[in-house]
Amino acid sequence: MTDVFISYSRKDKAFVQVLNQALADSKYDAWVDWENIPLTADWWEEIKAGIEGADTFIFVISPDSIASKVCGQEIDHAVENNKRLLPIVYREGFDMSLVRPALGRHNWLFFKEDNDFDQAFTALVEALNTDLSHVKTHTRLLVKAQEWDKKYRRDDLLLRGDEFVISENWLVEALEQQKEPLPATLHKEYIHAGREAQEREVKQEKRRILILRSLLAVMSLAFVGAAGAGAYAYRLWKTSEIAQITTLAEKSNLLFFTDKKPAALITALEAGQKLQQHTEGDHNLVRQVLSQTVGGIREIKTLDNHDGAVREIAISPDGTLIASGTSRGEIKFWNQDGKLLRTISAHEAGYSIRRLTFSPDGDVLASASADKTAKLWNLEGELLHTLADHGDKVWDIAFSPDGQTLVTSSHDATLKLWNRNGELLKTLNGHEGRVWGLVLSPDGQIISSHSDDKTIKLWNWQGELLQTLSGHTVAPRSKAFSPDGELIASSGADKTIRLWSRNGELLSTLTGHEDTVNRVTFSPDGQLLASASHDYTIKLWTREGQLLKTLIGHTSGINWVMFSQDGQTLFSSSNDGSIKQWDLEGTLLQTFTGHQGWVVDLTLSPDGQTLLSASGDKTVKLWNFEENTSTTLKGHKSWVWDPQYSPDGQTIVTGEDYGQLKFWTANGELIRTVEAYDIVHRLSDFTFSPDGQVIASISRSGPVAHLWSAEGERLNVLEGHEGESTSFVAFSPDGNILATTRNDTVRLWNLDGELLHTLTNNADYIGGIAFSPDGKTLASANGTDGTVKLWSTEGELRHTLGNRDEYTYIAFSPDGKYLAAAGDNTLQLWNTEGELIRDLEGHTDPVVWVQFTPNGQIIGTAGLDGTIRLWNLDGKLLRTIGNEDDRLGKFVFSPNGQFIATASENVEDHTVKLWSIEGELLQTFVGHRDWILDLAFSPDSKNLVSSSADETAILWDLEALKFDALMQRGCEWWREFTEYQDNPPDQQQTICHGFED
Repeated sequence: MTDVFISYSRKDKAFVQVLNQALADSKYDAWVDWENIPLTADWWEEIKAGIEGADTFIFVISPDSIASKVCGQEIDHAVENNKRLLPIVYREGFDMSLVRPALGRHNWLFFKEDNDFDQAFTALVEALNTDLSHVKTHTRLLVKAQEWDKKYRRDDLLLRGDEFVISENWLVEALEQQKEPLPATLHKEYIHAGREAQEREVKQEKRRILILRSLLAVMSLAFVGAAGAGAYAYRLWKTSEIAQITTLAEKSNLLFFTDKKPAALITALEAGQKLQQHTEGDHNLVRQVLSQTVGGIREIKTLDNHDGAVREIAISPDGTLIASGTSRGEIKFWNQDGKLLRTISAHEAGYSIRRLTFSPDGDVLASASADKTAKLWNLEGELLHTLADHGDKVWDIAFSPDGQTLVTSSHDATLKLWNRNGELLKTLNGHEGRVWGLVLSPDGQIISSHSDDKTIKLWNWQGELLQTLSGHTVAPRSKAFSPDGELIASSGADKTIRLWSRNGELLSTLTGHEDTVNRVTFSPDGQLLASASHDYTIKLWTREGQLLKTLIGHTSGINWVMFSQDGQTLFSSSNDGSIKQWDLEGTLLQTFTGHQGWVVDLTLSPDGQTLLSASGDKTVKLWNFEENTSTTLKGHKSWVWDPQYSPDGQTIVTGEDYGQLKFWTANGELIRTVEAYDIVHRLSDFTFSPDGQVIASISRSGPVAHLWSAEGERLNVLEGHEGESTSFVAFSPDGNILATTRNDTVRLWNLDGELLHTLTNNADYIGGIAFSPDGKTLASANGTDGTVKLWSTEGELRHTLGNRDEYTYIAFSPDGKYLAAAGDNTLQLWNTEGELIRDLEGHTDPVVWVQFTPNGQIIGTAGLDGTIRLWNLDGKLLRTIGNEDDRLGKFVFSPNGQFIATASENVEDHTVKLWSIEGELLQTFVGHRDWILDLAFSPDSKNLVSSSADETAILWDLEALKFDALMQRGCEWWREFTEYQDNPPDQQQTICHGFED
């Protein structure tokens, strides 16, 4: 399938070649028949397939094409298939009576030799991007329908499942809204046949249900009487209502994944409202879709009703006013909440706004236009001055730092300086071609301009030429100053990026992109450079020009790239209609979808909290890109291990591989950092005492373990261990004894740091230790000697258990009656007398983790086979969570026993998943940028903390996932989203009753 099919006369071939190249440069795929070959049957079938598989049919109007029989046949076939038609006039002088009526029903675009090609092409692109999603679906379904029709309309070629539902919704919406191009007859027949096939498949089931209902009705009347029949009817109604809850939830899920997120939310809210009335509904399913839609919507507001593609957006310095400019010369003023304040016809109709910018004091808006003028406006939209001395399009405009002087650049190869009263101060000559964009140095004292003459020039505000930067082989497209003003980066259609010193010296040329580099930008600290290209990629470079990462994910040319204010993430926008957020490692964090056309401009609000985007779909969208149900704990310098809550839940401690311990409040505020160990000895393990007053830690090597107060003060140093290995610490339940391990030795200490006993094992290492709940027994898993040893706290060996090659993890049941030990592919369950009760078999690879639920009735195991398995005490497998692809390796039960949190051993999977104890997936948490190492619930089960190799821990708010909280957040979002709509949907009034502040 292609974007366009071009129908033309061979006498217009030279023009069509120029048009085709312009389309290709803008990443549009065109089907063009370049050869004038005989009209054979095979050739005509190929032409028809090209028309059917193209989103848009472009007809180049000239006297020869109007008179051409073949061109007429091509038009007729396009009309027969209801293709979108875009007639463009290249040569006049044709007989209007010969023009087919279908062409006359559409607006014509004029590409005559005396017309501005760039302006006409901008209008063409705008038309191509109008209702893009609808048009692409039209083409995709037409191609499928054609195949179905050619293959004798077989049922196996009909649409099924979600694809059928999406297509049927598209058909209904297209017909109701009379969207152009309208669905063809074949579309309707194809989708209707799919509906009939599904109805045939369920016909027997419907008949069975009908017979059953009839029998039950007869029985009710005969044996129960009228009251019984009424009760039965009520049950049927209630069953129907409960089924509708599931239907709404599934519909919401479908809408969400077809990028109709507002509709998905209101549908999920409707399911939630019905669930309130009928509590027997599927709570987990409804909560899941509510969480998905509430958490997945980043769009705050859509600023629509523009008269053309939105080319420019600007935000006032105080963030209270937004201005948007269109390809048709219109400017709209909005408040920061998205309310339209005023619309002005700012420039000559049909001439695009090329730049909008506010003065530094925020009192004046400047606009530059293709109508050869720039204009100054007050905030009420009143014209103050017209800057009208350029001889061609004005491409850019900028204020001096004090706001008293302006500079403009133009197609006429000049820059001009103006005062704030609109008086021309000076014309800057020197460029030998069209002058495109302007960029000021960080201190605002240097003006940089780039031109078709392949140079960049640096000027001061007195109009003096300071430097000329020559080196690009074609006109540069973008340039940027480093924050310190010492470097200039430039890029262009020559596929290169060039780094220059401030005095004009070329420092380096960066290669690697395979197409035009549209934009370059420096990070806020000036250490990184990002480039965005038509080759669908973003590249990250060092300040010196070394390539660090290539970011791949967009499916079309990238127009814009920018750093967040903290410099930790990147935003990019593309002709594919999406906006993406990336971290500096190249990981895609999230994708913002909703635009129906190419996204040409991005900007951040002054506070850095809101992202604005402008698109060819005639809208501006406001986005929230921060997850407001999580807090990231930053500051570690290496992998973060084993986050732990204090027993009272008021403190979180995180430990890093390089030896730091960090103390945080329960809200994620850093209290203090303790340098427990260094990069040589490293942290191995730490834990709270049962009363939360002491923290014990141990390193991987060296003789030292430590005791710390809850405030992070060192209490005692425990010396005696030797060698190097993974080491563990554990307190007895009464908190009076501490056990530490290293290699094959376990040592028992009191809290004064006195060594009580040394327990020696005949193993290479200790895989784990655990105290029994009564504190009388210590169990050790003894690595490679294939035993588990039970010791008294006086150091006496009581039992040696085991018949496996290796034991790595052990856990006592909460009541102390059972000991679970992981060895090989099985879990073994023992009593405290050392008797083997049973083997729990099912994992296909070694078991690497074991834990009991708080009530002790369920045992959870994680294996290297990627699954988590839940067993009862009789050894029966209750359920399996995940599969080999998930590679779930770490899990933890919530203290209330209702949830399971999991993390994957797959280094590519950076998510945390929350499951019900029944094994249903409730939520997927996205936020980490690397492998997740550990998980911990707060004592009240209201929060979850995860730690990662990305040097962070993240605190997740589980209360926000409760049903009422989700309904409230969803209703608040819906109210704000529809606040300024002319005709907001009225279902919010009933659905959200009782859920809004």
